[in-house]
Amino acid sequence: MNPHRCGNRSDGRAVCDAFPRPYPVAIPWRPAGAPPPLRPPDASARPTRRTARSMPTTHADLERHLDILGLTYTSPDEETIVLGFETERYVNPEGEQRVLIVCKLDEDGEFVSFFAPGAFVPPPEHLDVFLRACMIVQWETKLIQFEFDRTSSEVTAVVEIPIEDAILTERQVRRCVTGLVNLLDEFYEPLRRAAEDGEIDFSQSDDVRIESLAEFLASFPPDVLAEALSRADEKMRRKGDESEDEDDEEDDDAPF
Repeated sequence: MNPHRCGNRSDGRAVCDAFPRPYPVAIPWRPAGAPPPLRPPDASARPTRRTARSMPTTHADLERHLDILGLTYTSPDEETIVLGFETERYVNPEGEQRVLIVCKLDEDGEFVSFFAPGAFVPPPEHLDVFLRACMIVQWETKLIQFEFDRTSSEVTAVVEIPIEDAILTERQVRRCVTGLVNLLDEFYEPLRRAAEDGEIDFSQSDDVRIESLAEFLASFPPDVLAEALSRADEKMRRKGDESEDEDDEEDDDAPF
């Protein structure tokens, strides 16, 4: 229950005692015969922050970003878009190696969320352990959050962005969608063990990261990797020489 009293004033403006109230404005004294003070401009005539667009991000904007990214989707309504991805490690509660990602606009386009509904359904006996494992994933990563529906025992993985008066970009959409799918893949094994066995063990997720890094490096030509390693080695060598020079200067300045 909200302890604060909120409502509308007689002039239609919303008020709530959860926020500090403004100080009363004193009316300045004006001598007789002085010209009347200038009135402030009408607030209703002032331009709003969004004059060219009624919504910061629209359903058409999301579809355009997904089209540019080459992703296949369906639109069940004007505020929701559904995408499907095949996964390498993640297995959904139906036993399939695929995940559904839902893109949803809220608050008149000022808030967007990307989520995998019902990504996990942990058994009641291991629920506490599973939720602790989810908190560890949130601590070790960015973007992803987990929401627990106590009525259905489903755990949803979600990425939320408060857009407010900004415009959602293609890069943000790509990072949210790919990041959500990749993180479900990367941390599926420790989350599965927490749900099925009631154990928290993230050692396999470290192996997955190493494997992913190896696959990423293998995608580069050998000459590019050799050049990058050479530059990194030279940079580390210069950094080591500079630190030795600083130590020598400190020794020279020492009184004994």
